[in-house]
Amino acid sequence: MGEAFADDTWTWEVPGGAVLTARAGDLVPLVHADDRPRLAAAMDEVRAGKRGRFQLEVRVQRPDNRWGLALVRGAVTARDAQGTPLRAEGALLDVTDRIDRPVARPPSASTIVDERLVAAQKLEGLGLLAGGIAHDFNNMLMAVVAEATLAREEPGLPPPARDALEQIETAAQRMSELTRQLLAYAGRGRLVIEKVDLDALVQELTALLKRSIRRDGKLTLELGGAGAVIEADSTHLRQLVMNLVINASDALSPGGGNITVRTHVDRSGAGAWVLEVVDDGHGMDAATREKIFDPFFTTKPTGHGLGLSAVLGIVSQLQGSITVDSAPGLAVKLSE
Repeated sequence: MGEAFADDTWTWEVPGGAVLTARAGDLVPLVHADDRPRLAAAMDEVRAGKRGRFQLEVRVQRPDNRWGLALVRGAVTARDAQGTPLRAEGALLDVTDRIDRPVARPPSASTIVDERLVAAQKLEGLGLLAGGIAHDFNNMLMAVVAEATLAREEPGLPPPARDALEQIETAAQRMSELTRQLLAYAGRGRLVIEKVDLDALVQELTALLKRSIRRDGKLTLELGGAGAVIEADSTHLRQLVMNLVINASDALSPGGGNITVRTHVDRSGAGAWVLEVVDDGHGMDAATREKIFDPFFTTKPTGHGLGLSAVLGIVSQLQGSITVDSAPGLAVKLSE
């Protein structure tokens, strides 16, 4: 199959041109000439503000001068006050081994791209649909918040009713954050980058996490990463934690089981914050582990299969790494 190129992360200073800067330098010249127009078109749409994220497969020249297939994915991580993209970050992943034939010489663009064209179209269609639904749903949620606020300020309201209205407001605000994230994924909203205390964020989610897992599941928190702060979109991080815990809940045996959420700061390297979500379900075989981050892959009778692919996208944007243990459990490592 030839020598594989190393998976890498890249940054793109959007106003500075079309340069994806990675450890090995600019990635664009390594892309096959027939695929560069598609990459350039995606980058132009990001620059014009038409989308906040992009993902496509291109042929990339390997160190042995043979051609491999790479997944290029990225998202806008910084904007100016007017919402104009300033910086994007992402990853280059070697996916050559996922196809059934060698890529010793560059085949036509259609023969190498068509295998995943349907999946790409589904993702694009899903983004447009999600963006439209999220926009309308967010407007309705704002009406719910406004009405709940007015009702809560009504004089003579019994304390239990006032407390219930406050919970309605809080839940509606959280749902509004999720819809804004859908808008960001669809390129119709903005990511809000702020300093986030990671352990505090997980602690804040405790009640919601317990309501989200199966009734026969038990959730335990072991938080040991106090003080770890990163700059990120807090809704991104909430979605990451929620998706991992819900995935662990789905993996529990029919009789229920335990889910443990652990955090700590890895002092052996650059001081990365580590989040580990472990379940005591039956685990995954090798074939399943290879596909769990693929969009639309699911082992459930019903489900969209987007939970862990979204986790991978968030972790890549944060320039972190994610590992899957061969035993039951899922570990995520984010750069601090």
